[in-house]
Amino acid sequence: MAFPFTLHTRGHHDLNTKILRQKAVVAMLNTIIGLLILIADIWAMVNVFQSGASTGKKVIWVIIILVFPFLGLIVWYFAGPKK
Repeated sequence: MAFPFTLHTRGHHDLNTKILRQKAVVAMLNTIIGLLILIADIWAMVNVFQSGASTGKKVIWVIIILVFPFLGLIVWYFAGPKK
């Protein structure tokens, strides 16, 4: 004879498994987004170094991109030094 709370425990376990899977998916998406931003930041810094800007401006742009990875990338794209 089964205990009356067996079904409740099993349902609770299923809920925990579902929550853990959702957290794993969110963590994976965050990792992918972070890697894409890192790749884009490296690409932006390479373009800054290849630009015709002065050394001081290059250093400032690289610092902006490093300190503000996503926002710095967007600002660099629209206002950064061009080749």
